[in-house]
Amino acid sequence: MAPDDVRLWHGWTMTRIALLLAALSCLPTASAQSEEALAQQRFEQTAMGVLGGWSVANLALGGFTWASAEAPRLRGVGQGNLMWNTVNGGIATAGLIGASRLDWQTLSADELTRRQKRMRTAFLVNGGIDLLYIGAGIGLSEWARSRDDFTRQGWGQALVTQGAFLLVFDGVAAWAQHRLIRKRRRG
Repeated sequence: MAPDDVRLWHGWTMTRIALLLAALSCLPTASAQSEEALAQQRFEQTAMGVLGGWSVANLALGGFTWASAEAPRLRGVGQGNLMWNTVNGGIATAGLIGASRLDWQTLSADELTRRQKRMRTAFLVNGGIDLLYIGAGIGLSEWARSRDDFTRQGWGQALVTQGAFLLVFDGVAAWAQHRLIRKRRRG
């Protein structure tokens, strides 16, 4: 990889980390919420907004990297980011639409509790799947490296990056969802 490509890659990685930290700092905390159903709605919209923001940033950076990088591995990273963030964007869009269409004011306490527990479970299960993504990305990258397949090596690196983000995202979201559930029990 050329020195300019390495600097470009590290710069984009740092940009992603900064965007992630800024977005995660916007997640609502249980103590800041007044009405339980509206707190859940805000939580779901914020979480899907974070995922959507990550997706848009990676679609832009992935497209730019794929189009402008000379190194095949870096081009592969761009391609991988485009592929993964198409999926992330779809999930975020579906989540935002679902949260906006639900009549939150009519949810019973039992329905809200079930929804919160399902969401927490989904984030926890996804966290386990994220570990598989990371492992698969490492495996693909190493397999491709042994065959001098730089494009697939980049795909593996993109998979590790996406899996790592999603692991942090799902972990923080599960924790925040758990806090909302605990607040409801105490309230």
